[in-house]
Amino acid sequence: MYQTHQTYLPESDYTDPQFVYRAGRVAANGLLIATIELFLLGGLVLLSIAVPRAVWAIGLMGIAEVFIFGRESRATFDLKSTEAPRLKAFLEQRAGDYRIYYEAMPNIAMWLEREDVWGYAPLVLKRYAEFMAFTQRQSPSEATQYLDFSQFHPVHAMLRWRYAFLPTEKGDRVLKAPSVLPRLQLIHEYRVLKDRDEILQFMVSPAFDPARQMILEAEPDPVPTNSTAAESVKLDKLTADAMTIVAEVSQPAILLITDAYSSGWRATPLEGSVQRNYEVLPANYVLRGIPLSRGHHHLRLEYVPRAFQAGLWISIASVIGFGVWIALTIKKRRLFAT
Repeated sequence: MYQTHQTYLPESDYTDPQFVYRAGRVAANGLLIATIELFLLGGLVLLSIAVPRAVWAIGLMGIAEVFIFGRESRATFDLKSTEAPRLKAFLEQRAGDYRIYYEAMPNIAMWLEREDVWGYAPLVLKRYAEFMAFTQRQSPSEATQYLDFSQFHPVHAMLRWRYAFLPTEKGDRVLKAPSVLPRLQLIHEYRVLKDRDEILQFMVSPAFDPARQMILEAEPDPVPTNSTAAESVKLDKLTADAMTIVAEVSQPAILLITDAYSSGWRATPLEGSVQRNYEVLPANYVLRGIPLSRGHHHLRLEYVPRAFQAGLWISIASVIGFGVWIALTIKKRRLFAT
């Protein structure tokens, strides 16, 4: 089982008699419960042939199973075990818009209302996982949501990763990055590369400076030009799935946003923008880039994936259809009653 690489438990567990015994009991109990359920389900199916109303018991049985499974699978813990007062004090003394990595508890940043480079969810975007694996000298093609961090890499600056906290026998070892990029920045230099490996290799070469250059996978529109005039960009509003941005651009540029790219991000112009359409492009493979024309920009960037929109309309149509079916059923029964 260990050699299939489909498990992330240590190899020693599979030679531990107690672990094997516990695993066997879990499997046996699961099979026993499934047998009882199938026996009851078969009986209800046979009963429903003679008593049609018995079919409702099958639905109730399914509902009961969901609640029982949820109750048995519920994980509980002491909230105090998630507290890290020393880390909280450390970060409060060092204000700024940056990310951290706390190896002992990867999700602690969320509790502290901070951002980190690895945590939050049981899944990770593929591009981001590939990029992070590459920076840890691992194969991007074999990247998963599980990753062992062993080093700070210079390109981590473009993720706003400032601090890493690594546990040792004497307490946490604190690593600090020399510099980090801001969340928003206007870039006038770019290069188009389409191959993943080519992009990753170029980013670790001396020729790449994320503070002044960007890697795109297609030609931007408008095409940025060099500028020495004063420019500005600021974050007007920020929520979990949206941000409002205001920018003054002297010459066409690309807005670099040092947050993870996903095809679900959409940018729309707000009142006062000189540009009618905005396109969100993958920048530096894992970040977001938005080509901007010369002038004043006021735009909203929002996470609205097409799957969410499709699911929303399917749900609305289903509710309407179900409501119509109920209304027709009630009307039909009333006609038969009269």
